[in-house]
Amino acid sequence: MSVRTWLTHDRHHPPVDRLFDAACDLMIATRAFETQSTCTPEDPPSIAATLGVLDACLRTLQASLPNLADRAPACTTCVQTSRELQRAEAALADAAAACDAARKSVLAATRRC
Repeated sequence: MSVRTWLTHDRHHPPVDRLFDAACDLMIATRAFETQSTCTPEDPPSIAATLGVLDACLRTLQASLPNLADRAPACTTCVQTSRELQRAEAALADAAAACDAARKSVLAATRRC
């Protein structure tokens, strides 16, 4: 689904459904990314730009996890859920940092070649 389609997609569902819909849209986008990553010709500037976008996406996802944690039910077992979301938040931060480092590496290699 393209950004244009997503922006014009019917979003008149209850907020819970819209959250799930947004997660499904993310899955559709990642599948398209997976497909394109296997058939795109080698192009270091494009790869570096793509890694920059992935870095930004991961940081956006990281920033959204505390919102989910705040909305989780308040109960004893939900403390575990909160801890797991914190672990996921840290993992996304690490993945974003790795994408940024890879982007910088690709740019440096491009300058040397």
